[in-house]
This record gives sequence, structure tokens and C-alpha cells, in this order.
Amino acid sequence: MNIHPKVTVIIPVYNVAAYLPQCLDSVIAQTLDDIEIICVNDGSKDESLAVLNEYAAQDSRIKIIDKANAGVSAARNDGIAAAQGEYIAFLDGDDFLEPDCLEKVYATAVSGNFDTVVFKHNLIDGNKKTVWNNSEFGCFDEDKLLYTFSAVIWNKLYRTAFLREKQIGFPLGLKIAEDTIFSLMCFFHHPVCGFCDGHFYNYRLNRDNSATADKHRCIYGETAAYQYLEQTDVFQRQPRNIQLKIAEKFLSGIEGHINRFSLHDSKEFMKVRKDFIKHLQGIYGAKAVRKLSHLKQPNLLQKIFSIKNSYDKKYKVITFFGIKFQLK
Repeated sequence: MNIHPKVTVIIPVYNVAAYLPQCLDSVIAQTLDDIEIICVNDGSKDESLAVLNEYAAQDSRIKIIDKANAGVSAARNDGIAAAQGEYIAFLDGDDFLEPDCLEKVYATAVSGNFDTVVFKHNLIDGNKKTVWNNSEFGCFDEDKLLYTFSAVIWNKLYRTAFLREKQIGFPLGLKIAEDTIFSLMCFFHHPVCGFCDGHFYNYRLNRDNSATADKHRCIYGETAAYQYLEQTDVFQRQPRNIQLKIAEKFLSGIEGHINRFSLHDSKEFMKVRKDFIKHLQGIYGAKAVRKLSHLKQPNLLQKIFSIKNSYDKKYKVITFFGIKFQLK
């Protein structure tokens, strides 16, 4: 392997021993051979470290950083600091890549001299794989790019020099949405962005003990992440319309968790939503906040009859004369 490989894959690892072999096998089997694999064991209490040591003994491209638990943000930051690759890809320890992922995405990055390359993904629910298609994929409109960069990190390849020059890292202390903050920081610094049209990443849904399995962590985490973001200088320098769209993204996240956990009758969590809206009104004014799409009131016809997808897209939610039904 070269001193400076083409791609560094950073894998934060915490109690994912059951999934780690599939994850590591998918990286080792990449058709792009010139890579390094940095696995950051974040104080796992299961057999994750033993699995890492076994694989590292068989493949010299694997480097292990073993540390006391400090959270996924610190783990990824350690990986960035140690990376030798021209580009960086992030992979969660319970997910896996398609064999040609890094070859195809790296080729796109080099062909356009891009700072960031975005690609598509699949959803894995048990043994079922669902291809996830985004109608806005490949669009360079600012609004669509903001949508692309207000989500996840693992569907992107990042130029290492860009991250270091702009001093972009993961915020410490957040329980959730740390990847959203990282991705938005990239967007704020205007990366030269390209798209690679392929479903290369496999994201595992509904894993036990994942960060998104706890309703308190999810809902309070969204508000904490937004509060962190709005205090940063780079966010405060953004145009008002961009700030509002980002605020709407976090409101959407709160409402998505409320829907997913069926918390509409919870006084505690509905108050979190209400307080978040009041906070936004205090900054941007009630009129501007009312225009956010998630706060628009349904018209009379929609109140009588409508068909929508459920949050997890497993059901159709049918409203008939104000009564809601769920159908697969």
C-alpha cells in the first residue's frame, strides 16, 4: 500500500461484533485495492476489539485505534486525524459497502477534481434490501444541495485536504445528529460537489441498541444539535432563508421521531416540539415560521381524506373522515 493511499475508510466501532465481519469483509473486498482502513474501537464491551484484531492480523491495510469510550464524534475525529488517504469515506460498523463502491466513487472524484462526491444507498431491514431512490439526486440547485448536505455522511466521499483546510470535524457531546452538523459544515464551505450514480452503501435499519432506538435520545438530541449549530459563527453568517430551511430540517426530525414512536399523545414530547417552534418564532418571527411546510395546516379535503406514507414507509396512512388507518 502507498504511503498516501487513494481512500481512507474510517469505521467507528462500538458494540457491533455481530455485524462487524460483514462490514470488514465488504471493505477488504473492494475492487479499489489502494486504501487504508482505520477502525476506531470506542471502548466496546463486546467482542468487537477481538474481531478487529483478527482481521488486522490478516490484512495490513487495517489500522486499529483502541480508546476509552468517548462517543462516535470523537472516534471519527481520531480517524480523520490519522488518515493518510487522499479522500475519506465513513462507514458505520453495522453497515457494509458494495464491492465497487470506492473504485467508482473515487474515479468520479478524480475525474472532476471534486471536494465531495455524493452517491446512493440501499436500506437493509433484516434480510430485505430496498433500493433508496432520491429524485433530487444529482441536482446542483442550492436548495437541493442543502437537502443533500443536511442528512447523512456515509453517502459521500470527502477530500481529506478540504476537511483539514476548513477545519471541519464532528461536534463533541451531542447524542444524535452529529453527522448532520458535520455535513452542514461542509455545505457552508461550498465544496466542489460531484455525483456518482450508483447504490453503493448498505444502511441497516432497526438495529437493537442503535442511537436512533431511544425516543428521548432522538427528540432531545435533535434540539440539542440545533442549539449547538445556531451558536456557530458559520451558521450565523448564512442567509436568513438558509437558516430557516435548516431549522425546518430539525423540526422535521423532531416530528419524524414523534411519528415513529407514536408520541402524539405525550405531553412531554409535544411540549418539546412546541418549545422548539416558539424558539424559532422568537428568532425569525411568527409569520416566517408559520410558512414552514411542516407547520402548514391541511386543507379541509386533506382533513377528510388523504393517503400518505408512514414515517418508516412500511405502511400507508389513510385518513377517512378524520379517522386514521394503517395499511401495509
